[in-house]
Amino acid sequence: MTLRNPSLVALSSFLNKQPGTICNSCIRYAEVEKDGQVGPSLKGTTREFVSRAGSTPAKSILMVVENIHSEDIDILGSSFGIDPFFFAGHIASSYSGIENSPPPPLLALPPSQIASREYFNIHYQKVLDLGAESDLGLAPYHLTLRANIPRNIRRLPALSGRSIGLLRGCISVVKQYLPNGLWLCKIITNNLLSYIPRADELVRFDSGGPRY
Repeated sequence: MTLRNPSLVALSSFLNKQPGTICNSCIRYAEVEKDGQVGPSLKGTTREFVSRAGSTPAKSILMVVENIHSEDIDILGSSFGIDPFFFAGHIASSYSGIENSPPPPLLALPPSQIASREYFNIHYQKVLDLGAESDLGLAPYHLTLRANIPRNIRRLPALSGRSIGLLRGCISVVKQYLPNGLWLCKIITNNLLSYIPRADELVRFDSGGPRY
């Protein structure tokens, strides 16, 4: 698959790297009425979501996955026939060495093909307060975050004694339509939207790691 589509290399590496690790993602889902009323948020596993949505659901279902694990990708992809480029576009957020390595799907696919898909990947940058500059003064400027999908963090010059970081993240959405006007929507995000990492959760990139 990766020989025919080099842009899927990041996805293939992610799936092959994580099978032995504990699935520590956070999954919530809720049923949505046809009039837009949203039911209570339920916390569960990917398998529980598939069990509920895989039969004939009576309502539309919205699912949010934070810190997605390879096991989640395998179950969701096989159960709902999700295009692997959807997951590849979420994982591949580094643009380093783009002249010599396969570009991420966002750059590899023509705009007409991207626009015709039932999903999209939104890559963004988020400013983080990493703590007091005195605590991180000797930390390197190229950092990553401990997560199932490591995300680049670039330290910036200190501001008023605070160490500032710029995170590169992604939010991905896929919506699949069902009979009778129902749908299933899966949202994949980092676990950082309201989360500030501690110094001990930041690790330095090695010499071969990604760079901004």
